[in-house]
Amino acid sequence: MAPAVAQAEAGEWQAAVLPLPAEYPDGLVWLDGTDGHGHYSGTIQHSGGRFAVVLYDGDQPFVAGAPDGCDSAGVSDENSSGLVVGTAYNCENSIYDQAFVYQNGTFSLLTPPGEYTAAQVFGVNDRGDILASVWAPDTTIEPANVVWSPIAAEPIIIHPTLEEQYAVDIDDDGTLLLTSQDGPAIWRDGEVTMLPVPDEYAYTTASAIAGGHVVGSAVSTTTAEEVSLYWPTPASRPQELNGPGRAYHVNRSGLAVGNYPATTWDNGVPAGALPVPKGFSDVQVDGVGDDGTVFGEGGEVTVAPGTPVIWRRD
Repeated sequence: MAPAVAQAEAGEWQAAVLPLPAEYPDGLVWLDGTDGHGHYSGTIQHSGGRFAVVLYDGDQPFVAGAPDGCDSAGVSDENSSGLVVGTAYNCENSIYDQAFVYQNGTFSLLTPPGEYTAAQVFGVNDRGDILASVWAPDTTIEPANVVWSPIAAEPIIIHPTLEEQYAVDIDDDGTLLLTSQDGPAIWRDGEVTMLPVPDEYAYTTASAIAGGHVVGSAVSTTTAEEVSLYWPTPASRPQELNGPGRAYHVNRSGLAVGNYPATTWDNGVPAGALPVPKGFSDVQVDGVGDDGTVFGEGGEVTVAPGTPVIWRRD
């Protein structure tokens, strides 16, 4: 008989469906960020296939639109101060993707450094450091990651030192989480350190970091199956996350969430599946706030796909 899987002690998860904006009743919404205080940010696809920033104050939606001169915009993340970051598309000043910030009702575009002309944003931390990838049409200029930081006079450019390296997330102290063909790693103050990966795993990747907690995935060399991994710290040996689902996101308390199916783990211990609301056939989780609220979307039965959902524990 297989041993029982330990469960984290907590209340049951409850789902709440958020309304679509009244001006776009047929829109599709993807939630991408939260300030951890009941405010959510995301992207809405509306008429003509365009994308715009949508904000939720509790269950009240507001369509903020896109930066002036840009046709569309998509949200990537939000920090505890309500700073929303993302990528704008088809802008008058550039045919290339542009990084933007939105706060207190105002959009601003961020200029890529040096010879780079395009940017795609991945995240923002509570200090206000904004992580993006940058590239140029000149293929002799190597793509890189960049961090716009309020404590740095100029954008910080991070050139790859590992095979097929790129950053996927940023922690509050400015640590970058990297994934590469060589395995997952962190970048801190110019130094790259590989995450410990035992020999029983192959094709290991990392997807999120918060408060030093890291989640990712690998293929077990024993079973040839994909598994989720949790590093309590970047220097720790990873724990295999038991139960169904694949972990993609984590908060600063170590609450990890994932999909296929939507489920949760608390500091490496299963913390319950996320219920599918009535009328939905499936849900997708897109993140977890530091208040423990999980956010995502679902639909596809009697509810249109792209309907925003949040989950909280009793």
